[in-house]
Amino acid sequence: MGDLLTHSLDLALLLNGGIEEVSSLLHTFVPNREVDDAALLLARFANGSIGTFEATRFATGCRNRNSFEIHGSQGAIRFNLEDLNRLEVFDRSDAIEIEGSHKVLVTGPGHPYVSRFWPPGQIIGYEHTFIATLADFLESLARQQGFHANFDDGVAVDRLLEAVGRSAQSRSWTKVSAAAERTSSVA
Repeated sequence: MGDLLTHSLDLALLLNGGIEEVSSLLHTFVPNREVDDAALLLARFANGSIGTFEATRFATGCRNRNSFEIHGSQGAIRFNLEDLNRLEVFDRSDAIEIEGSHKVLVTGPGHPYVSRFWPPGQIIGYEHTFIATLADFLESLARQQGFHANFDDGVAVDRLLEAVGRSAQSRSWTKVSAAAERTSSVA
């Protein structure tokens, strides 16, 4: 919970806004271990949407998977960190004969960092994400603007983790204290 789930919760707050209530299950598979091995979570977002989360160290074959799916009435989008250069997209407005999910290479000419790293269409690696984060941080300092993730974002995730723990203990839906949400959009 305190390791893998934190990343998913932070990302959810960034992409979908605050979470008001959670219902969770924590489980330890290895006897005498002091941390949970699996966390399952249902969430009710402030915007009326719902979400499911799973974090486990027992996902055989998943080396560095951190994935999400967002489904709406007009389409869906999926991302998996193990394939970080592509988004899987479903657009309901596609013609029926081509309807279906398709992968989109996101490192093309429209990518905001294309001028910093690579010619359009070239893939990036995990290490490039740290370089981009550092560049964003330095630029936000130069512009005297806020940067995310910041201390308040960490507090929002911590409030969620506390609610997840209380929910697992009580085996019930639990309100998140001071509705956890990120303070504003990414700089």
